[in-house]
Amino acid sequence: MITGNQISQARKLLGWPSSRLAQRAKVHSAIVRRAESVDGEPPITVYQAALIRDALGRFGIEQANPLKDLCDEGTASRSLPCVALWFRTKGQHELAAKFEMVALQAARGQITDQAAWALVHQIADEEERAEKLQTFTNSLAAIAGSFKRAAPPPPPSPIKHCYTVPTINGGTVNVCQ
Repeated sequence: MITGNQISQARKLLGWPSSRLAQRAKVHSAIVRRAESVDGEPPITVYQAALIRDALGRFGIEQANPLKDLCDEGTASRSLPCVALWFRTKGQHELAAKFEMVALQAARGQITDQAAWALVHQIADEEERAEKLQTFTNSLAAIAGSFKRAAPPPPPSPIKHCYTVPTINGGTVNVCQ
């Protein structure tokens, strides 16, 4: 995880005020100030830290990641931090942040490894369902867009019924109501 000191140094290296970093990371400026208020692990969520780290990365500030050397093809599927790193390298930052949060809870002993893996599978299943739902919704929108709207029917005539009525003279008159 990026530290408060690293965030502060990176921001200063870019010559940005904290408000600019907050704007680029799409977080409130109070979050950046809170993150920079400590030297170590900032008191912000893993997702907020990921947004800040990604914003800095878009402008050339890369955080050294010791996991890159530890996570090879053989260990990536067995290590929670490696799974999170893999998703981050694929550009799926929100999903990676969720996995990092689970990995952090497991590392702190707040949940067991078995519970952590169960959460990872649950998160992955939810993401897959959301992706399928989005694909289905897009398909429905495409189908609906392919239909031409029919012209509305003409307004009903104000005349509803016509009757032929005999007159006193022996003729007939058409009466419409």
